[in-house]
Amino acid sequence: MRAVKKAFNDADIVAPPASLETLEDVQLEQAVEELRRGRVETAGAVEVVKEFGFRRILMVVILCILGLVAVGSLAVIATGIATGIYPLAAGAVAPLSGSGGLAVLAWRTYTGHPPHEATRRADSE
Repeated sequence: MRAVKKAFNDADIVAPPASLETLEDVQLEQAVEELRRGRVETAGAVEVVKEFGFRRILMVVILCILGLVAVGSLAVIATGIATGIYPLAAGAVAPLSGSGGLAVLAWRTYTGHPPHEATRRADSE
């Protein structure tokens, strides 16, 4: 057990193949390799979690900005209709529809289904 603890603490030490003469040496080397694999898998999982958190935060920021654009456009449309200045209301339709389209694009990209993938799938069927 002490050998496994030492191998865990000094996992960078590699036993040369000539020193693997007994069954215990082989088992110790397998335990060290198992610990290394576990460390690599843990490090990979931590990176995936960090990347997911970054993507989620970025998605929230993008949707907040697009939501503000949509609310502003709706306010301009409502003001234009209420005051009778219809060209003002008509000019706010483009940013409103653009923010909706960009929100859908951002969501599809976030979930991993970019629009071009769906187009290719539909063409191949």
